[in-house]
Amino acid sequence: TQLGNLDGLWNLQVDASLSHLMDFSDYYILPLHPGLCEGWALSEAAVVRAVCLERPQFFTLVARDPLVREWLFGDGDPGIVQRAMAHEMAGRPEGADAAADIMEDEEGPFIVAGPPKYCATWFMELDDSKVSGMAKVDKAVTFRT
Repeated sequence: TQLGNLDGLWNLQVDASLSHLMDFSDYYILPLHPGLCEGWALSEAAVVRAVCLERPQFFTLVARDPLVREWLFGDGDPGIVQRAMAHEMAGRPEGADAAADIMEDEEGPFIVAGPPKYCATWFMELDDSKVSGMAKVDKAVTFRT
């Protein structure tokens, strides 16, 4: 898959041996965003999961906007969707492995809303874009000098 020209500002960093390269730019493109490279777009499912697992202040801010709330949650109650997603993701490896805190209630284990263990945001942790998929081939992309 060709992504075309990717000119722009990047925050690329390497380890001391110059063998591993990581992009810390943290650019995420919402699905259906017109005019931007679709290779960077997260799926709608990844966006909903990330919003539900993010910090409570962020979730509240997002759920307060009527258009965004409808796009993410449809006719569903955002709080109920968030709770269900926290339980669902606790049972999935990509959620349980990345969660900073998992608790249990009468419905079972759930991820406590907040930042993930290793990344800055759940958007980064759950990134399922084409570009991210290319970087995850064989678990990591290693550059040899």
